[in-house]
Amino acid sequence: MDQRIFGIGISRTGTTSLARALDTLGIETIHCPTTLIDLHRHRAATDITVAVRFKFLDVAYPGSKFIYTVREIESWLTSCERHWRSRVGNPDQAFNVPGMECEWRLFGGWQFDRDRWEDAYLRHDAEVRSYFKGRPEDLLVFDVASGDNWEQLMPFLGIEKIPFPHCNHSDQ
Repeated sequence: MDQRIFGIGISRTGTTSLARALDTLGIETIHCPTTLIDLHRHRAATDITVAVRFKFLDVAYPGSKFIYTVREIESWLTSCERHWRSRVGNPDQAFNVPGMECEWRLFGGWQFDRDRWEDAYLRHDAEVRSYFKGRPEDLLVFDVASGDNWEQLMPFLGIEKIPFPHCNHSDQ
């Protein structure tokens, strides 16, 4: 089986940019997969539905690469609050059962709560770093918002450099 790549950062940490970058590299990627069939049909997957299952994916797909997108926590919280508040009243955005299940698992609910979400971010961060401790060949910690790009991603994946896409900037 081809090596799989999993973006295990939670929403609003650069998961869309990572998915676009992997697609640009010719790696068929799904952003926020909702079924196991989605995972089987793509070589890479990103976002919260992947992030909450990273341990399972590590066992199910041995030899995979994991890219943990991170973001400065205050910037992340502000982005999350703006994003989740925009979902209120939008049934297409608000009712995504797999996403909601993952939000519940990670954040303990579907509504944005700054303190609860900060705790969840820090808990996920500690869990990912602890799980992959001593496995630098398997995990890349990647901060798109602070400028990480091809310089970090390409060597980790063993691919030559090309321009890195940035998506969902707040000034776009």
